[in-house]
Amino acid sequence: MIISTGGLPQGRTTTRSRERPEELGFDKRELQFLSPIDLKADIVRMGFDIYVDLTISTTVVLHCGRCLEAYQLDLRINSKMLYVPAQAGMQGRTADGGVFLYRNSTIDLADRICEAIREELPMKPLCRPDCRGLCPHCGRNLNEGPCGCVEKDESFHPFEGLRL
Repeated sequence: MIISTGGLPQGRTTTRSRERPEELGFDKRELQFLSPIDLKADIVRMGFDIYVDLTISTTVVLHCGRCLEAYQLDLRINSKMLYVPAQAGMQGRTADGGVFLYRNSTIDLADRICEAIREELPMKPLCRPDCRGLCPHCGRNLNEGPCGCVEKDESFHPFEGLRL
C-alpha cells in the first residue's frame, strides 16, 4: 500500500486496499496465505506529519509445533505509525523514538505490513492449546487417540546394571 502525500488533504482520510502477499514481498515458501491481505488505513495529516492507523486482516496456514498438522490462523492486526518528512542530513528509515521518515511524496507501507504480520505469528504455533503431539516411539498423532506403544522410560538405561 502506497500513500501519496502530495494530494493528501489535511485532516482524516480513510482508504482500503486488498493486496496479494507476493506484492508486499512475502515468498510463498515463507508463509502460506489463504486469503489476500485486507488493509484499512485511517490517515490523519497534520501539516507535514502523517499519522497512520492501519488494520490488517488475513488468514494464514501454520503447522503445529507438536503434532505437525496444518491449521488456519485468522490474523487481525492493528498498527499505528507516525511518518515525518526526512530533513537534510537525516539517514535511514526511522527518526528517534520509532517515528518513521518519508522522502519525496510517497509512503510505502509494505515493509511495515510485512513486519506487523511476522510479529503477530506465534513463536511456537499450536493447533490447539491441549495438543498432545506425536508419540516419541511410533510417531502417531496422539490427538487421534492412543497409539498402543508400551511406554518405557529409557533415560536411565546406562545405569540399569549398577548396584549400590
